[in-house]
Amino acid sequence: KYVTASHKARVVDGKVKIACKCHPCVLRAEFMKTRTTDPFKVVKLADWKGVVWKYWQQSWFCRNMFEDWREKRIDTATAIRMTGSRNAERELIKLERWRYPEVEIS
Repeated sequence: KYVTASHKARVVDGKVKIACKCHPCVLRAEFMKTRTTDPFKVVKLADWKGVVWKYWQQSWFCRNMFEDWREKRIDTATAIRMTGSRNAERELIKLERWRYPEVEIS
């Protein structure tokens, strides 16, 4: 079953009060049990309407995806797939160096 963009928006905004049983919503619920990065809130870089450098400053990337990546709940390949950009790896490493300068990154 195809899920519309408006359905995804209603789910993300919390306007859907029932537990939706559509396939994407079920997958999202399973995903959110173990991670903090909400796949419905991630915008691919190609779909981003703003300035590119602000893309990497979005809270879902700087907080959620970074913490999931740092805690090994998602790997680099998953981050690249979710953002649609190979720069995700570089930006995650840059965030790690900035937030945790005492940690040696190999």
